Amino acid sequence: MAKERTLIRGIISLFILYVLLSEGEKHGYALRKIIVNEFGDVPSGYIYVLLKHLQNKKCITPYSKVVNNRKVKAYRITEEGKRLLLEHREMLRKCISVSEEILSKLEGSKL
Repeated sequence: MAKERTLIRGIISLFILYVLLSEGEKHGYALRKIIVNEFGDVPSGYIYVLLKHLQNKKCITPYSKVVNNRKVKAYRITEEGKRLLLEHREMLRKCISVSEEILSKLEGSKL
């Protein structure tokens, strides 16, 4: 179970970096909505732990901005975050390939 959590944490962390790279800066709640849309219900606290972890690794940088007359913390991807995302590109391709293989075998299987 610990390995599963580590894998999920890694995938969601890479997804956060991808979103920030492809869509630009986002505040925490906006990121949570995107993540929930893709992965299903993920606790808010979990996402903020991942954001803090990415911040500590210098992959994202936080800043304050005003949204709907409220001050919120938003995030931008850094050069280190871009480098990390590119570094994991091949691993992501392999995960997709293996996942597709597993799914195709499961579709014809009677477990």
